[in-house]
Amino acid sequence: MEQLERLLNDFAKDRDIQKFLNAGVTLDIQVVQSHIQSLPDEQRVEFESRLADVMSALDDHIQKLTDDRDDLKSQIEGSVKSEKACLSYGSAQGLSGHTDKKQE
Repeated sequence: MEQLERLLNDFAKDRDIQKFLNAGVTLDIQVVQSHIQSLPDEQRVEFESRLADVMSALDDHIQKLTDDRDDLKSQIEGSVKSEKACLSYGSAQGLSGHTDKKQE
């Protein structure tokens, strides 16, 4: 729990979700819930608020990764279409984009 609390404190200061993820913390949810329930009300509210901030940052990070993936996919699809158009044009002009090499 100490490691998680340190990470939450660090995250509250710098809001760096990548740093949080790079820490590689894995915890049993039951242990976290028990810890939260054992805290005094004021600390529990603060702890839950920090966890909510991390969850929000994770959602934003996931959305950014999804958007980046979709952009990359569109770029790849555009490149494939362009390549096919070039090959089709070359074929219509009697050009060959491939050279046959004998395998030794």
